[in-house]
Amino acid sequence: MNTEFYTNLKKLRKAKKLTQEALADRAGLIPSTICEYERGKSSPTLKTILAICSALNCTASELLGV
Repeated sequence: MNTEFYTNLKKLRKAKKLTQEALADRAGLIPSTICEYERGKSSPTLKTILAICSALNCTASELLGV
């Protein structure tokens, strides 16, 4: 996973004024998963990327930095 994902995830989440818990709830994940993504300790599946994009109302390009 490119490093821009981790940075963009946190930036987009904060721009929407969401906590990690709120984003996780919207995306159907557990809060520790969002934490791991933002710290670069774990990489999401395509299905999870799409769920996060839906929760953040952003495109995959915005989230992945491509």
